[in-house]
Amino acid sequence: MMYSIQILRIIGMLMVVYLHIGVYMTLVNNVGNSIFHAIPESYMCKAFIFFSISGFIMSFLIDIGYRNFLVRRVLRVYPTFLIACAIAIILRYVLFEQVPDGNIFLAMSLLPVGFVDYPLKIEWTLIYEVAYYIIITPFSFPRLRRYFVPFLFAWAGAIFIAYYASGITTFYVLPPWKRLFFSYVNIYFITGALAYYVAKHLRFDWWPVYVAAIVASAATTVVTSEIWVLEPYNMKQLLTWSLCSAVTIVSLVKLENHFKAPWIKAIGQWGDYAYAVYLTHALIVGVFFSWLVYRFGWTLDNRHGLLALGLILVAGYGLGRLDASIHGYLKRKFA
Repeated sequence: MMYSIQILRIIGMLMVVYLHIGVYMTLVNNVGNSIFHAIPESYMCKAFIFFSISGFIMSFLIDIGYRNFLVRRVLRVYPTFLIACAIAIILRYVLFEQVPDGNIFLAMSLLPVGFVDYPLKIEWTLIYEVAYYIIITPFSFPRLRRYFVPFLFAWAGAIFIAYYASGITTFYVLPPWKRLFFSYVNIYFITGALAYYVAKHLRFDWWPVYVAAIVASAATTVVTSEIWVLEPYNMKQLLTWSLCSAVTIVSLVKLENHFKAPWIKAIGQWGDYAYAVYLTHALIVGVFFSWLVYRFGWTLDNRHGLLALGLILVAGYGLGRLDASIHGYLKRKFA
């Protein structure tokens, strides 16, 4: 795994955790002035960055002839996800005597079934992720591999037509299966996937330009987020931000040729834990804050937010170690 992508994954994960701690402090206890509210949301990259990263990595895997593509991707996502769901069910029962409803197994399938009670509260991203794997699987076969890039452009074209000509402009957090393929959220996957081929064939190698590109992309994202803050999500926003993400990823990958210090690569190794942290962070912060407020009547403050952050990182590390062991075993079995 390219260590620059891993570092970007860590940054994205920390930003999402920061945002959600602030969100849950407000939802659970109407707190809006903590250190987790100090940085404006427009400065955060949100979960969309993971779609760009996934698009890039899946293009890489297809390009190198990754065998048993769909099987291995499913085995990468589901085992740890199901373990996290089991933890969520147990925690809510032990602390609040909550029993999951009859749709729990449907929710854990990560299929686009619409609005059901999802145990981890972050499943919408995984629904898009799994759908992306299914959509691009045919191009993992050698005979179809050369058609992958043309397909990406055709897919983007179909999304634009659906948005501008057919009026499919709703931002679907939980998309119905009939609209999932045409959802403009997929623009992130597409631009991320195309970014891989740009990085692969780009020969320009003057590093200050790539640093400037990263700074410009970040500034563009922040400024446009401020300008469009009152607008609901739309194609203009997601296309702009996804292109900024794609430029950032290409630039980071090209900068690897110039920044090879062992400590930088060591930081990248922690990216392996990002998935486990992402799976559990909303569960932990939601359960922890609810327990403090509704069971003990406490008022949340910075101390509780920092304690929640610590719990998230500790739990993410533990689940991440388990995730790495499971992934390593399954990788040997199905490689």
